[in-house]
Amino acid sequence: GESEAEEAILYAYTAAIAACSKPTSASLPTREEKSWENDSNYRSIEFLLSLLHEMEHGYFCGKHLVRPNSYTLTAVLLGVDGGLDALKVLDRFEKDYGNDGGARTVDDNDGIVTVQVYNAAISACSRSKNNSAEKRVSRIDGWQVALSILQRMRRYGPSPNDQTYANILQACAESGQINVALSLLKELQKSSFPLTSKIYLPLLKACANTRNVNVAQSLIESMKENSLRITIEHMNSYLSVVAKCKESARALEILNEMFDSKVGDQAIVPNLITLNTVLSACANSDDFESARDLLEQIKEGRFKVAARGGTNSRKSREDVIRPDIVSYNTVISCADPQMALELIHEMRLSRRNRDGVVLPNSVSFTNAINRCRVFINKSQSIDERDAVLDIALTLLELAGDDNVNVYVYSAAIWTAEAVGNYQVACSLLCGMKNCTPNNVCYDGVISSLAQHGLHREALYIYYEMKKKALSATRKTYQKVAFAVRNSRESELFESLTRQAALLEGVLSGMSDRDKEVAIGGPLFESLLAVYGEILSSSNGGSGMHEKQRAFRAARMTFDSIVGSVDDACLTAMLAVCSAASPSNWNEAVTLLHSSDIICGEARGPGKVTKRALSNAVIACAKLRNE
Repeated sequence: GESEAEEAILYAYTAAIAACSKPTSASLPTREEKSWENDSNYRSIEFLLSLLHEMEHGYFCGKHLVRPNSYTLTAVLLGVDGGLDALKVLDRFEKDYGNDGGARTVDDNDGIVTVQVYNAAISACSRSKNNSAEKRVSRIDGWQVALSILQRMRRYGPSPNDQTYANILQACAESGQINVALSLLKELQKSSFPLTSKIYLPLLKACANTRNVNVAQSLIESMKENSLRITIEHMNSYLSVVAKCKESARALEILNEMFDSKVGDQAIVPNLITLNTVLSACANSDDFESARDLLEQIKEGRFKVAARGGTNSRKSREDVIRPDIVSYNTVISCADPQMALELIHEMRLSRRNRDGVVLPNSVSFTNAINRCRVFINKSQSIDERDAVLDIALTLLELAGDDNVNVYVYSAAIWTAEAVGNYQVACSLLCGMKNCTPNNVCYDGVISSLAQHGLHREALYIYYEMKKKALSATRKTYQKVAFAVRNSRESELFESLTRQAALLEGVLSGMSDRDKEVAIGGPLFESLLAVYGEILSSSNGGSGMHEKQRAFRAARMTFDSIVGSVDDACLTAMLAVCSAASPSNWNEAVTLLHSSDIICGEARGPGKVTKRALSNAVIACAKLRNE
């Protein structure tokens, strides 16, 4: 009885800890009248360890406590994100259970801190914390902690297995340390450790992130040379690298090899993920013809799923791979507007098919309308551009209430912007159904108005956007500044003072977030340029008092930038210094020395180009002339 009770308690708590460790949004019941805001409170080190402590000390079975097993400890580590936290938990487990000869075991390893527990700790090194401030740190330290755990295992045990190395390679890949991962693989290849297919999979996935197709190909070749089993998951990861590198010809060649069972003399049957990845390679390469041909082959039933037995006709029909919504959406993403519209019609009519009903969704319409915008940007004929806009509006109408969302509308608005039709863009913004506009929608309308120099309307839309508490983007301020600087109203276009006043009004309402150059940089640059032009003008009502005010305002504007200053704003401010009379060479030199000087184009905050340096030199040269 005591043994059965202990087993039941251990099983229940291990299952509970494992459930809480999963990153899920499913709501969990309250515990001991405690209210939790969300499940992230359950998936925390403190809560998981409290469950472990409660299991050990809250129940007595006979004369001893309920002790965890390796599954319990592994379950706790599944809820840990980041290498440093995982190492702390692992150290605690080693201290509490590492030499506990009386603890239960689930395998032949001594103690309960087995290789599976260590593997779980290493796996945590490849996961990032949800907190954005800690996410970058956990990514950086993950691979280093994973390698330190490996060194501990090699010295003191337990002996690492293939899953250990697979997890370490995954941690290196997630941290962007692909070269470290490849070095570890070479070390394993030279050692007596038996390589398995499992070790290569995280490396292939890492190649997809770094878009290194040559390394991915060499990994597949290495697996062939070592007679390792190449699975469909390996090939799909390899094809993902090829797709991201936009090599449609290579992707189709790999698919044909798989279809002909020539990959290392192993029969690898493509699945739907394989086919969709090849379609993605064609779409990324803008190779519509190849994508359409492959889609037709899928629809004709050329590809079949891996055989599972059974020969009746119904099962044979079911075993044929059919295109899904991802297949169609991928092909649409590289089609011309007319073909995109035809594919949408084909999908709508698929409800009549006996097999493979694939109805369009919001992504289908978004992709199709975006293709209209791409075609408009390439088209030179006004009639063609107007015809494509009509197709985009037809697609928006076909989307109906079921498939229309803010992304479909934003695609349509930016298509109208590409044509230069601000009336359509404005009407789409005002007529949005079943959704509320986001900042992308507003940016499209502001951009379309700015093209025509309608600064009043552009500013109205901007302030309406701010009133709705939508975050402005860099493009927002870029287009607002363009609208003011290129107004069709001659009075504003010819009055630098009025331009400065309007831009100053926008600046006064910007938040600290917007005053960072990454977002508000274009507005700062435009406003500083206006001040520079005021200082450079010799007439037009720009007297000495107004010029002095312009320089002070420019300096205050420059100082209001939050955080680092980019090259564009620094160059504009140095131009103000050189345009002043007398020149403010001391300000120019101070500003210039506060930044790094590099040759060529500037890269990143705190860098200046030759143009900025020239403005500073001009300011100093004018001092001598004055």
